[in-house]
Amino acid sequence: SRWFSTSRMLRYGDADPVGQYVWNARVSKAFLEDIGHVEVLLRNFIDSRLTQDAGTRLWWESDRYPRLGSFRRNVNKVVARIEAAGHEPEPDQIVAGLSLDNWRFLLIPRLEATIWKALISLENGGMPHYPGRSRADFEANVELVRIVRNRASHQEPLVSAKGDSGDIERLQSYMAAIDMVASSIDPRAAAWIAMNSRIPSVLAEQQRLASS
Repeated sequence: SRWFSTSRMLRYGDADPVGQYVWNARVSKAFLEDIGHVEVLLRNFIDSRLTQDAGTRLWWESDRYPRLGSFRRNVNKVVARIEAAGHEPEPDQIVAGLSLDNWRFLLIPRLEATIWKALISLENGGMPHYPGRSRADFEANVELVRIVRNRASHQEPLVSAKGDSGDIERLQSYMAAIDMVASSIDPRAAAWIAMNSRIPSVLAEQQRLASS
């Protein structure tokens, strides 16, 4: 049987499809590492702020947030999985079991007056490192991070068939989105993610090979 389907390899162009495929795999894994760090940072930030705002660790059950239908349904699914494994659901387990899709949902426009207000409230700790405090901008960057995460997780191309400078610019825009989300929450965490990121070295290696 064929290891790679023809349709998959056609996405990587005619010049060097295997080389492009390998580079895509490497850069995808590097992005997944950084996105994993940002996802943990984001969910812990939201969990902390909403716990403070609602006055309960099970903030998703609070009457303060009446429009969390799909989020609550996903919480119930996580609880059911934990119980099916023979464990008593703990808040930390529930939070860890929710996907980036769920956390991104909390940033949508119709929750601006409740969830977003609670996230930026100084009474709850706020977002002192995010001066603009624009929900739309923050949501857009989280959404871009989510899209990149999904593409990388499902082995979809992050690079084009051309393999030109446009790839580098696009990948750098993904890096900027990751940094924006992280630095808005905690600049120290953002610096740590950047310091440990493999993405710059993967991009530099590809640029070196392209120019040789």
